[in-house]
Amino acid sequence: MSRIFGAPRQIGYVVDDLDGAIDRWVRLGVGPFFRIDGLKSKVFRVRGEDVELNLNVAVAVSGDMQIELIHQTDDTPTPYRDFLLRHGPGLQHLAVWSDDYDAHTQRLRDAGFTSIIEGEVAIDEANAVRYSYYEPGFEGATMMEIVDASPFFVAMNDMIRQTSLDWDGSDPVRRI
Repeated sequence: MSRIFGAPRQIGYVVDDLDGAIDRWVRLGVGPFFRIDGLKSKVFRVRGEDVELNLNVAVAVSGDMQIELIHQTDDTPTPYRDFLLRHGPGLQHLAVWSDDYDAHTQRLRDAGFTSIIEGEVAIDEANAVRYSYYEPGFEGATMMEIVDASPFFVAMNDMIRQTSLDWDGSDPVRRI
């Protein structure tokens, strides 16, 4: 993965209790967490079908790795809900940030990976973040997410990383 897409930049966990999961990570010294409640996607397709997305998420950085905690707040059929029902809370995906999103997603499709999620989160009128998840199709493999590393996305993540470097343990959860 690292030769083609670069190093993994994020570990994504599906959780059934976001507050509890944040607390456990904070007790390990990871933080602060930037939390978004009611995250909505401008586009959210699961296996080609448009689906309503209802998530609360929190992200923090430990070293160079972003930790993403994902809590789905309804019973809509999604890979997050499916993972939680099948495995319970845990590691659901690894993510890479792509500087050539269209080429990288095409390369995965050409290699036979199955597209599970295609999405786009609109931050505001001028900024949106595209992302997609792929299932490798072999036993024991973790889903892979590709995120379009737009200038806005990179700047936002640089800010979260810098905040973690200077964090003194206070104000462990910050709302976005």
